[in-house]
Amino acid sequence: FDSGPGEPPTHPTWSKQGAALVFALRGDLWWIARAGGAAERLTFTAASEREPAISPDGRWLAFVSDSSGVDNVWIARLTGGDGKTRPALGPWRPASASFQPLAHPAWSPDGHALWFEHQDPWTVAAIDAGGGKPDTLSSSLFDSREPSYLADDTRVAFASTRVGASRIWSMAAAGEARSGPAPRSKAASTSALSSFSTLE
Repeated sequence: FDSGPGEPPTHPTWSKQGAALVFALRGDLWWIARAGGAAERLTFTAASEREPAISPDGRWLAFVSDSSGVDNVWIARLTGGDGKTRPALGPWRPASASFQPLAHPAWSPDGHALWFEHQDPWTVAAIDAGGGKPDTLSSSLFDSREPSYLADDTRVAFASTRVGASRIWSMAAAGEARSGPAPRSKAASTSALSSFSTLE
């Protein structure tokens, strides 16, 4: 896929079994098959959509949009793209009614929960994918951002400035308050991710 001159595509996310991916480009979300071909536009708003994340079962797409006036995480059904019908998004619904900015959605491995970061200060939170009230899982004393599940599905990695420079930390999926202070990676800052090997 050649996006041409200008802003490059960002935040590619693979669908179930890697058959296709969704990415952000110039304020909209796009879908393209792994085999290549023309990219299909999924959003058509005057707002900015970005940071897509496909659910583990491939049926839902979480993403960030400022269509309500502030960045929020939205969820929509992802259909088509099977060679018979064009890929499309169903009606959107907000992951949270919060008026604080939300960003960086990440699905739990079973697809039942959605993790994200929310501001004031930046903390890591999670919400049932079916709706409900967000549960703040990282300490509210420090900025914590960009949650991502580790391979064993029991811990979540995130970036935090709790010791000054931004570093990679991890906590139990149940949350930092339930698992004690989040252990820090053995690496230095997030700008040197290639230098670390394991998380304590």
